[in-house]
Amino acid sequence: MTRDMEPDLIHQNFLSRQSKFTELIQYFVEISAPHVTGEVLEMIKEYYSGVIDSKRDRARVKDIAGLLRILEKRDVLRYDSIEPLKQIAIQCIRDTILIQRLDCYEAEIKNERPLLPINHYKYSAVWGSSQGSSSQSHAVNFYPNETPLPVFPYTALSPPTSGRPISAVQEQVFQRLSENLGKYWRDVARFLNVKEYEIDAIDEKTHLSPKERAYEALLIFISRCNYNWKVKIQQALEKARRKDLAEMINEIMLSDNVQ
Repeated sequence: MTRDMEPDLIHQNFLSRQSKFTELIQYFVEISAPHVTGEVLEMIKEYYSGVIDSKRDRARVKDIAGLLRILEKRDVLRYDSIEPLKQIAIQCIRDTILIQRLDCYEAEIKNERPLLPINHYKYSAVWGSSQGSSSQSHAVNFYPNETPLPVFPYTALSPPTSGRPISAVQEQVFQRLSENLGKYWRDVARFLNVKEYEIDAIDEKTHLSPKERAYEALLIFISRCNYNWKVKIQQALEKARRKDLAEMINEIMLSDNVQ
């Protein structure tokens, strides 16, 4: 491999890692946005006030996505350093599956070879004084406020891992479905937009029966479903070629006179 080829390969590797990081950020925002509002958001902004270091920028942050953009601009949050995500997830979100996703991402990054120094904007290698370096260096400006990031108790938005309550009819439907899905639970979970790594995490719980795994997947779905849960489950069942179970839901709902 010649030196002229190295910048191209390094840049491609960088873009690949950035793509994974962007996907992680999008998922983090999707899960955390309902929890990080109002007082919670203000407390987190206060915690990172030393990083933001601008009253104007701080006032412009209206949601968790905006806060993460600021942290990226300040080089505190980037593809190879996700400490702010872990802090917020552990202290404020406390979604076990989200934390597992962050841990898996971090472990993957640590196992990858460091990128050589390169100017990705000009797309040319930075040789010279850094020629002998084997890793890409970054200035880490992680200096949050001395006040510890608060731990917030959950409200009704709690994820299934913390025991979010569901209605009696949902419980009945989920129990019946879990008993009858068998090997189809993975397909139904995918059609319900349960993430692939979440399905893998459930599958790795070898102590759980197929019924219990199906039930966990349904709880993940319902924790993020704000409306039409019955229709969405029936559509997923039909896509998985389990129309019989879709019709069973109608029978359960009619027996309880609930729509």
